[in-house]
Amino acid sequence: YRWHTRLAQAMGTAENDYDDSFSGLNIFNGKVYVVWGTDPYLISVNGLRISIFGTNGNILWDVAFSNSESIDSIVPIGDALYLFQGSPILMFGVRIRKLNPETGSTIWVRDEPQWTLSNVIAANTVMYGFMSLPFPNNILSVGKYDPDANDFLWTSPLWDIQGPSIEMYFDITANSSGVYVAGG
Repeated sequence: YRWHTRLAQAMGTAENDYDDSFSGLNIFNGKVYVVWGTDPYLISVNGLRISIFGTNGNILWDVAFSNSESIDSIVPIGDALYLFQGSPILMFGVRIRKLNPETGSTIWVRDEPQWTLSNVIAANTVMYGFMSLPFPNNILSVGKYDPDANDFLWTSPLWDIQGPSIEMYFDITANSSGVYVAGG
């Protein structure tokens, strides 16, 4: 038998580093995309950023964001990298950034005040995520999203629209047989 070992690498700073988002880690074309921040006082984000690492553990590029921004999902699809953020300028809504995955440069930024979009995933060449509209509707739905049209190809309610519900959904995945959500 031949045993192989690899040295695990720890990346970060001497501060209190943490992964900032539920979907703050993704792998695409042999690169690792990480959303992280430092919080020296464990009170608020100080220096939110997205970093891209190569297979050797070296940072290929790094983009810093303002303290008021958050990133809910990193979605690599096609020839672009999409970031879905809580919008720092809107009381309700989502900010979508399309980035060049090789350089981190911004291709476009869109703010959408009419709905939120979270837990976004890529399956083949399309995206799926949880979306909701503001009060009084605020019905959580799952939707197939087209970022170029900035619109949904379809949405399907997850809550009982006949009355109040305490259902919560946390995870989403898709394959050739359908879209699946999990919660309680």
